[in-house]
Amino acid sequence: MKGPFDRGDSVNIVGPEGKAVACGVANYSASDLQRIKGRRSGEITQILGYHFGDEVIHPRQTRPRLIAALAGLETKRDRNPPKKHGNIPL
Repeated sequence: MKGPFDRGDSVNIVGPEGKAVACGVANYSASDLQRIKGRRSGEITQILGYHFGDEVIHPRQTRPRLIAALAGLETKRDRNPPKKHGNIPL
């Protein structure tokens, strides 16, 4: 977990290399997650006094955003910049 966020904020899920692999809407704030990290889902209500679900980011929220992001890349083409000149002088 990195950086502050509140419940309902859009958050990125990053892989081991630090690149974003998915995104979603957070069910809990960063401070709430610090308190429940490593605990069982059944203990959330006891610790926080409320329960917004067992998942930090629900898959139903993540899938549509990921699909939309991938759909935007469907027609994207990688183009090299035009060459400024022919052969490089030796």
